[in-house]
Amino acid sequence: MICTPGSKLVLAGNVIDGGQDNGVFVGELCLVIGNRVTKHNNVGKLGLESQLSAKYLIAASYLGGNTTDVTAGSYEILTINGSTSDVTFGGTDSDHGYTDSANDNFNLAPGATGRSIAIPLD
Repeated sequence: MICTPGSKLVLAGNVIDGGQDNGVFVGELCLVIGNRVTKHNNVGKLGLESQLSAKYLIAASYLGGNTTDVTAGSYEILTINGSTSDVTFGGTDSDHGYTDSANDNFNLAPGATGRSIAIPLD
């Protein structure tokens, strides 16, 4: 998946699992929200790779099992209720929270990290 420079892409609600290449190549002005980016673990592969000095925003996402989850210094985490705990790096959920990824069942198991995040509507 690619978010090219200046494209202003919103990448939301995706499972990006086990590719031979990097998970998502993101440029500036991108919002990565509600995604699970997992098992991009070939040598040198990243879950989220940014272009040069591009900055992008991450919220409510789980990254785990990647050689490297993100390009260092390339992102900002959006706060929800004053916290950044809705973004998980280096996630260690059993099967990364999927019901059965070996059989392409990427529904979330009941105890998966980030399965539900309460957001007050005040």
